[in-house]
Amino acid sequence: MDQQRDWSWLNRLAGPVRARHRPARPKRPRLVAPRELFDLGVDLMVAAERRNAACDRATTYRDGLMISLLAARPLRLANLVGLTLDRTLVRRGEEWWIEIPAAETETKEPIELPWPEPLIDLLHIYLVSHRQILAERQGRWTRPIGQALWLSIDGSPMTRRAIYDRIAKCMLKGLWKAIHPHLFRDCATTGIALEDPRHIRIASRLLGHRAFSTTEKYYNQARGVEASRIMQNHLLSLRRGEKRSQSTSRRRGQLIRMTKVR
Repeated sequence: MDQQRDWSWLNRLAGPVRARHRPARPKRPRLVAPRELFDLGVDLMVAAERRNAACDRATTYRDGLMISLLAARPLRLANLVGLTLDRTLVRRGEEWWIEIPAAETETKEPIELPWPEPLIDLLHIYLVSHRQILAERQGRWTRPIGQALWLSIDGSPMTRRAIYDRIAKCMLKGLWKAIHPHLFRDCATTGIALEDPRHIRIASRLLGHRAFSTTEKYYNQARGVEASRIMQNHLLSLRRGEKRSQSTSRRRGQLIRMTKVR
């Protein structure tokens, strides 16, 4: 309540607690390959064009674009919400770039990433058509939209809670998993660690981590998944070998019985 007072000491106290805490809900069962997340977003954008109502088309398309963007560029929720045209989302010729100053990131490190190439044309469609539809909407709590990228159904900039709820709802409906926006970061890093472990260090820059040690915990989680796969394959090979051995024993027994009969 006292905005003039320095409350940074609270962050210093809370930092070690956040570093040591373990989530009440395990993440691993909810992890999904980034490709599945990206494809779900694209599918939503395709499905949006079949909606009859203009506002339904606009909101469905918007949700799909957010999901595909997060799958390819797993931003923190605050930075996703804060994407603003001509400020943190800037056009450079035919490309778009995400440029978030250090003062607006959690780690105080600037973020500079190209907008995913497969989504450039889809972004243009959103800006020219669907965003305009939402910008013209009016509601009881309508606020000035300015240059905000993500607009709500009442013609206002979307809040953190609104984006969180929309993404979580789409995940539950499309993939039957409770995947919230921050979990996209786990999915991205674990996906890199599993599919391309030699380049796991790129995840630090992708997620905006200051040190690789922060990212390493995701790598360790991925190694656990890989270990379980190896163990599963080993057990399956043993079972196949056992079945072959049993089959061989049966054939040997049949041959011995046939020999005795003769």
